[in-house]
Amino acid sequence: MKTSKDLVEYVKKKAAEPKTIYVLGSFGQILTQEFLNQKCRQLTWNEKNQSILQQYVNQGYQAFDCCGLIKAFLWDDNPANYKAAEDENEATMLARAKVKGKIATMPERAGILVFMPGHVGVYVGNGEVVECTPSEALGGWGVLTTKLKGRGWTDWAEYARISYDKPAGWQQVEGCWFYFLTGEMLKGWRWLPVSNGSDAWGWFYFNPANGIMQANKWVKFTDGKLYELGKNGKWTGNHK
Repeated sequence: MKTSKDLVEYVKKKAAEPKTIYVLGSFGQILTQEFLNQKCRQLTWNEKNQSILQQYVNQGYQAFDCCGLIKAFLWDDNPANYKAAEDENEATMLARAKVKGKIATMPERAGILVFMPGHVGVYVGNGEVVECTPSEALGGWGVLTTKLKGRGWTDWAEYARISYDKPAGWQQVEGCWFYFLTGEMLKGWRWLPVSNGSDAWGWFYFNPANGIMQANKWVKFTDGKLYELGKNGKWTGNHK
């Protein structure tokens, strides 16, 4: 099974290529006159925008739409590998996902899909999304790198047809901190590094119900005493 890392590498490569073009219903085909004519007969959107798309015909441009970029990755960048059982629109991709949520709860994980009504992109990390879209305001008609924030994304999901690495270490979701060890969310009192990769360690307490790290409060330890958690969640050294 392909991985989220593979997906990120693929879409970033496409975003760096100068000759991609948005054509509705496409998943990696080369934009020839014959192909454009076919797509204009099939889909009204292409017909309405034919005068723009015509400028890119027979120049080696590779055509995608937003879902087609993801499906092209799945089919090894070869339209001949098309599989009807895997041909999904963005609504189906979101509906089939087992791990998903509203955009405000999205974890910092490259390879997650992001959605808005009628559109999908791939989060590639560092606050950036790769998407195929016809938008001069965003940079052109093709595969583009855009910012996650302010774009209007409403939902996120793990793509059900690929595998994802298990979350590890400190993870922040909607302003709350969690810690994962071999994919498991930790709860209760834990001795942990103060940040990912840090040599400094300390005691932290995670809510037993939801795993959220606690801070700025006194929490009872196993010895029955109360221990103070600082603003960063780490035990301050004070107890009573």
